[in-house]
Amino acid sequence: MIPVNLLRQAVTDRARLSPNYGARPPGTLIRLVVLHATADRGHEEAAEGWLCSPDSGVSAHLHIRRDGTVVRLLPDVLRAWHAGASRWPGVEDVNDVSLGWELANRNDGREPFTEAQYRAVVRLAAHYARQGLALDAFVAHRQVAWPRGRKTDPRGFDWPRFRAALREELERDGCLPRAG
Repeated sequence: MIPVNLLRQAVTDRARLSPNYGARPPGTLIRLVVLHATADRGHEEAAEGWLCSPDSGVSAHLHIRRDGTVVRLLPDVLRAWHAGASRWPGVEDVNDVSLGWELANRNDGREPFTEAQYRAVVRLAAHYARQGLALDAFVAHRQVAWPRGRKTDPRGFDWPRFRAALREELERDGCLPRAG
């Protein structure tokens, strides 16, 4: 866990700020990073536009495009509206204590996530793990959505591959955080 006031935000390639956010509760500890898929039908700009539209009522902290470009949509200190109705052990509203990362993908289980996306997600995850997030703090939207079965994303994301690459990255610089 990382106290939000001590959180060092990851460097991104560009920013496109969303108006959809709230304040985090005082003393918030970041406990999770929730990975999503945009279900964008191949239109990344449209997905980003939706995440930045006041009409959508949704947002995320980061959007990771198919080419690995990382777009910041909200500063980490703000509460994004990404998890919706959600629960995690000891948490009744996941948005309060998490970062939301949207991966550009159709979320149909057929479109693979790209090599560039895996590299970007591992780089980003390592940045936050080095600050104190546990390896099991990186979760799928479907794991936190309530009621269970309400969401499927990120469908087709290779979690064992991601976790192995993250572990390797952290071991390389001698910074392997504890589990849970």
